[in-house]
Amino acid sequence: MLNALLKKQDGSVLEVPEGVVLPLKTQADLEALDQKLGDRSVMSAVVTMVADVGGTSIDDATRRMMKYILSNELALEYNLFGRHGKKKV
Repeated sequence: MLNALLKKQDGSVLEVPEGVVLPLKTQADLEALDQKLGDRSVMSAVVTMVADVGGTSIDDATRRMMKYILSNELALEYNLFGRHGKKKV
């Protein structure tokens, strides 16, 4: 199933960058990924992986991508504006 998710449009398989494990489970995982995304090749690979998750609408695609990137536990620590004791996105 993972290989199906990581297939490029041309049929070749996109390799998961070393050290990238999704969904992220902790703040430390998030910070480590943030540093790795400074490398253009890692950024491109992660963007392609997440874009391939897709969805039937913008709302559905956004929801599916967020579930792919963040564990529920980590997602619960954030909101858009950082209100109610949560971290700002």
